Formats: sequence, structure tokens, C-alpha cells
Amino acid sequence: MHLLRAQISLRRIKGEVPQTITSFLSAKANIVREGRDVSVITYAAMVHSALEAAEILAKENIEIEILDLRSLVPSIAKPSPQR
Repeated sequence: MHLLRAQISLRRIKGEVPQTITSFLSAKANIVREGRDVSVITYAAMVHSALEAAEILAKENIEIEILDLRSLVPSIAKPSPQR
């Protein structure tokens, strides 16, 4: 049931598709929206839900920063040399 909900929520998202996936595959989170009052750290379909909430709260003069983690899997870093 959870998978079905995820598919339905992703289907309602519309927007531009990047021409390259280089920026998506970077190890850094993406600041989707600047804010001064609260930081929301999220990923996947919940980024869009957070943006909707930020628009509503902006009317109340509450500015939310939204960080898109892009992935919960840590990036593969080059190991440091052994000492």
C-alpha cells in the first residue's frame, strides 16, 4: 500500500526535467527554498509537499528553508590515505 501511495503522489508532480543528471548525482543537498525561521530537511515527493506548506506559511510571515537531500544513500567518497 505504501508503494502505491508513493507512486500516486509522484504522478501529481509536474515540472521541468533537467537536461543532464550531473547536478542530481552530486553529493550535496539542494536548497530548494531560502528561509529564515525554520529549516525542513526532506527528499523525494515530500519536497513538493514542503513547498506547498511553505507557500501557505509565507502568508503568515513564516519563512521556511527547504533542503532536498536528493537521496538517503550516502555518496561514495574517495577513501583517505592510510597513515
